[in-house]
Amino acid sequence: VYKCKNNQYRCKNTGKYFNVKTGTMFENSKVSLRKWFMAIWLVTSHKKGISSIQLGKDIGVRQATAWFMLQRIRACFGVENNNELEGIVECDETFIGGKNKNRHKDKKVPH
Repeated sequence: VYKCKNNQYRCKNTGKYFNVKTGTMFENSKVSLRKWFMAIWLVTSHKKGISSIQLGKDIGVRQATAWFMLQRIRACFGVENNNELEGIVECDETFIGGKNKNRHKDKKVPH
C-alpha cells in the first residue's frame, strides 16, 4: 500500500485508491464522521425512531442530508419494522397479564 495525498491510499497490486471510509456507510459522503456518529447515536437511542427533519435540526444539516443519512443507517443496521421478536427476549419494567379476578369470565385461568 502506498500513502498518497488527501488521506488516500493506493493498492500496490490493483492500483485502486481508497481511504478509511471505503466500503462503509460513510463512503462518498462529505458529512463529517462526528455528525455521522451523532446521527447513529440519535437514531439508535430513540424508542420510536426519529424523522429526518428532527435529525437534521439535532445535528445541524439539511433535511435532505439527514434523510440520506437515515437511509444509510437503516440499511446498515437492517432496521425493519415488522415488530416480531425471535429467540430469548428480556424485558425490564414490564408487566404482562393481570389479576385473574379482573379478566373476562371466558379468559379466567382455573386455579
